[in-house]
Amino acid sequence: MPKKQTAGSLAGGLHAADVELLHESLRDAERRAALLTQLIEALNQSRDALTLLQRSVEAVVRAIDAGGAFVYLWDADAGRFVLRAATEGHQKAFVGLISLRPGEGLTGWSALMRRPVLLGDKLSEDPRVVTFPELQEDEFRSGMIVPILVPGGDTLGVFSIYSTEKDSFTEHDLALVDEVAKLLASGIDRANVVDQWERQSATLESLVAAADRAPEDAHECLLDLAHRCMALVPADVYIVESLDAEDGHPDAVALGLRRESDEEAGAVAVLSPTAAKGIASDRMPPLQAVTVALRRADRTLGVITAHRAAPFTVEDRALLSALAAYGAAALQALSNPGSQESVLSQLLNTSDESRVAAILESRGWRQGTPVVPVVLLCDPEMRLTSRRSLDSVTQTVESVFVGKRRRSLRAASGVVGALLFGRVLDQELALTAAELQHEVGVALTDKGQVAGVAVGLGRCVTDPQAIAVELRSAYDAAGWAALTGTGVRSWIASDNDLTHKLFAVSRELAPDVARYVARMRRIKDYDERHGTDLLQTLAVFVRERGAAQQASEQLFIHRNTLRQRLNKISSLLDEPIEQVEDWLPVSLAVKVLKT
Repeated sequence: MPKKQTAGSLAGGLHAADVELLHESLRDAERRAALLTQLIEALNQSRDALTLLQRSVEAVVRAIDAGGAFVYLWDADAGRFVLRAATEGHQKAFVGLISLRPGEGLTGWSALMRRPVLLGDKLSEDPRVVTFPELQEDEFRSGMIVPILVPGGDTLGVFSIYSTEKDSFTEHDLALVDEVAKLLASGIDRANVVDQWERQSATLESLVAAADRAPEDAHECLLDLAHRCMALVPADVYIVESLDAEDGHPDAVALGLRRESDEEAGAVAVLSPTAAKGIASDRMPPLQAVTVALRRADRTLGVITAHRAAPFTVEDRALLSALAAYGAAALQALSNPGSQESVLSQLLNTSDESRVAAILESRGWRQGTPVVPVVLLCDPEMRLTSRRSLDSVTQTVESVFVGKRRRSLRAASGVVGALLFGRVLDQELALTAAELQHEVGVALTDKGQVAGVAVGLGRCVTDPQAIAVELRSAYDAAGWAALTGTGVRSWIASDNDLTHKLFAVSRELAPDVARYVARMRRIKDYDERHGTDLLQTLAVFVRERGAAQQASEQLFIHRNTLRQRLNKISSLLDEPIEQVEDWLPVSLAVKVLKT
């Protein structure tokens, strides 16, 4: 017969149960306090939402001994919940690659209904489940899914926690994760606002700083814009184009590459639209793109195209629009009549000694300082990297000159860099043109930069007018080097070498030069028949880059006389010589005919 319980023994049993329940409540409270303390610390220390999410996932998994945890965030542009944080291990490799529509799977259902889900067993048999084999979710038996909600507002995301054991989670665990989700909602919302403020502030500061230094030409403007875009709206590839106002075709292009290592990435280079788009299309996995027009009033002056794996947000597009507005204003200022012409173009197009001196002095030159003009041409179709950008080639050529103080210039069109080297050492002044060519060629070859690069060298001079003349000679020599290069186009020329090369390579001339040579033979024949000197007139006019006043002064004739000669030259050429835009092939053709 069972022993009869006394009142004292019953009271003792109830007391023991109460004590155990109290102990359990205390353990839950300590666990809750420890977890919330970690999360509050993460909230205070994390500068962005993704860092906060990752720290939260790790803390929750430790606190409730879960097998795995994921956080999905709402992506308004994609219209999906995207996996943004996961526990360390196999699953973390798929962050950013997996997404769900609202209502899809347990995660999507919880987000759509704004309700938590607690499943103790047979998780995979729930009809709402959508599994991703790459996450190895078929191993999970129990789980909790809690929406991350802004009170009275949007669903920011979903917190999903799983275990390989059944009945691993209790209502207390669900309540704890719900508290975590509320903290996360506050943290994510705040981080997004702070990030938006910081990016807007950085954009404003960047544009204010840009206003203090106007770009000198279209290429410099696009390079500057590509750098600013990369800094403020990170992407894998940026292509920034200016469009020709008449035909809408790209006139200049800048390329920005995400920095992956100090040696091979992060370069910004100028190249053709075809090559730039090829770099973007070659990236794997395929990148998503967003395009923003550089518009001013009713004109589209250019285009910014950004490529990256992650979708671009509304805020990203807004910042790119602000950058595009700056770029459009800068390009318009460059394209307006009377706007600042590039320094290189100014030097190529003037022979006025005082004007040349003023331009050089504005770049830090002082009277009597020796100058060696050096012009670089890069093939616009070549694939440029940080080691083969125009800037890096410029630095390689500069390394040949010791004790220099260089000034880099950019032309308004074409891929052209010009260097003026000052304070050249006496030892270098003694170098012959051939020796200098050899030194530059060796430097480019050693750096692996020789393919697609042509370099023209002028003579070392100190007189301002002579500097302008030698710069034009260097420009022509670089063009000649590009035309006569074999394969890698690495031949480096000085103007003195041209006469020794002309007839040997006449059959290899570029089509434009060959066309001008054929037409200019009519001028040479006309001079021989009539005793005129139209070819010399043309040579001076071309040397002055179409400046009629300077040409007439050089020829010691009246401007009306020059105009009559130019009309005759135009009729023999079958095109108006005064409307020529690219003087390089015309100049080279004149040299051929005068040799």
